[in-house]
Amino acid sequence: MFIRRTAIKSRQSGEPYYTHRLVETERVNGQVKQHTLLKWVF
Repeated sequence: MFIRRTAIKSRQSGEPYYTHRLVETERVNGQVKQHTLLKWVF
C-alpha cells in the first residue's frame, strides 16, 4: 500500500488543489492491479 498525491485544478477558479489516496497494489494473472481504498482532500 502507498499514498498517492494527485494535483487537480478547480473548474471555477483554475486554482490547483490536492487529493490524497490510499492505494493497494496486487498482482492478478501476471498483471499489476491498483485499487483505491480511501480518498481525501486537503
